[in-house]
Amino acid sequence: MILTDVYISRNVVLIADNCGKMHITRSFIGFDSILVAGEHIEINEHCAIAEMVVIRDQDHVFGDGGLLKESGMNHSPIRLGRNVWVGSKATILRGVSVGDNGVIGASSVVTKNIDQNVLVAGIPAKVLKQIVK
Repeated sequence: MILTDVYISRNVVLIADNCGKMHITRSFIGFDSILVAGEHIEINEHCAIAEMVVIRDQDHVFGDGGLLKESGMNHSPIRLGRNVWVGSKATILRGVSVGDNGVIGASSVVTKNIDQNVLVAGIPAKVLKQIVK
């Protein structure tokens, strides 16, 4: 786990599990957020992660009728580009990359890659607006 100039609010949980890697640079993580890296989570500089956000690069293998705790995990890395804003209670699932200057609306569930300079929201998150400088 490499944290460089990161403000971590109260009750934040950061877990790098089973040789997972987490790199966060010059960013803010709001209270009660949970970040779990079983493979790799990368958060680049100037990102603002609001309160109660969940970012997990892993989920359970399921569907074979066996015990969930014995079924194993799927892992895929997550990357947040520079200057990304993640609204409160949003969830970012495994395998997602968010481009620079992206905005994720509150309570959204991000299941697919997000291009740079867009605002997404919803369940699942969809592009609502192009962000123009």
